[in-house]
Order: sequence, then C-alpha cells, then structure tokens
Amino acid sequence: MAPPKRDTHPVMLKLHRRIIDAVDDLRRKDDQAPSRPEVIRQILRSHLKDKGYDVSEWDD
Repeated sequence: MAPPKRDTHPVMLKLHRRIIDAVDDLRRKDDQAPSRPEVIRQILRSHLKDKGYDVSEWDD
C-alpha cells in the first residue's frame, strides 16, 4: 500500500530500539516487505479500529 497522499501531516517520534526491531521483524515476515512507515500506519489503523474508530476512509 502506498503512503496516504492527501490530508496527511508528518509525525516525528522516537521509539525504543526494541520497538523498531519488532516493526522490522513484522516487515520481514510480510511477502511484500512494506516500508517501516507503512507498517507503523498499519499498526496504528489496526489498534484504532480495535478501539472502535471507523478507519475505513483512512486508506485514501
């Protein structure tokens, strides 16, 4: 999946090395090897969906 192209804002954050390692591990397990930012977007969407947010329009 390509990064969102509209209505987006960059976010800079620091993550513990173990979190980055886990994200990279997820990337390696995916046949399509998404980028690190894409994996983080997927994790956030999944978490927010689990919390009851309607994320159906967030894939644009």
